[in-house]
Amino acid sequence: MDKLRFSQQLIGKAVIIPAFLFLFTNCKHDPPISLAEVEVSTSEISFRDQVQPILNSNCAMSGCHDANRPAEDVDLSSYRSILSDDELVVRFNPDKSDLLKEIRGYGRGGEMPPSNRQALDSGQIAILKQWIVEGARNSFWAEGPCDTNFVAFSTHIEPLLNNACNGCHSQSSTGGGILLNSFSLAKASAESGKLLASVAHTGSASPMPKGGNKLSACQIRQIELWISNNYPN
Repeated sequence: MDKLRFSQQLIGKAVIIPAFLFLFTNCKHDPPISLAEVEVSTSEISFRDQVQPILNSNCAMSGCHDANRPAEDVDLSSYRSILSDDELVVRFNPDKSDLLKEIRGYGRGGEMPPSNRQALDSGQIAILKQWIVEGARNSFWAEGPCDTNFVAFSTHIEPLLNNACNGCHSQSSTGGGILLNSFSLAKASAESGKLLASVAHTGSASPMPKGGNKLSACQIRQIELWISNNYPN
């Protein structure tokens, strides 16, 4: 009788353990992630228009977290690669997401970007955090009305450069020595013709943002207006 009971217990455990392992191994990214792009309103965070430019400019460049030789095997160059690591971005929970931990300076790799690079500002970190809070979707904004009413550096151009360019173009050691992290430096680049040629992908200038999506038609138009109106600050 004892042998029969012992055999039944073993059978029960043999059934329970595989079932437990099945549940455990299938709890990653619950609910399942869709890689499909989803259009969102401008009151929500856009991965394409806000998140990816920040990561491309500050993290996903050559020698860091690009697709070719990603440091620490962390590739931040695309939505697919970012969401392939279930610890890097924990949807709806920024405090458990390694991406936010690293940027805030208490992750596995220490401070990111490294101390010799420009740190993300509070606004950029807030964008990444809110994107995760909203579910870290592969989101984008549809092209809507373009704000071209008195384009100025402080209100239009500086935020654009901070998010899309200044991760590389804030120190002479990166970005080919072209600096854009102040009004005078951005103006000098614009006066030379390099800024507009780069973002519009015209002429012999290197297309920018490097390795990222081309700026939207609205953003390029804003740069054109800023230049044609004699660089209002």
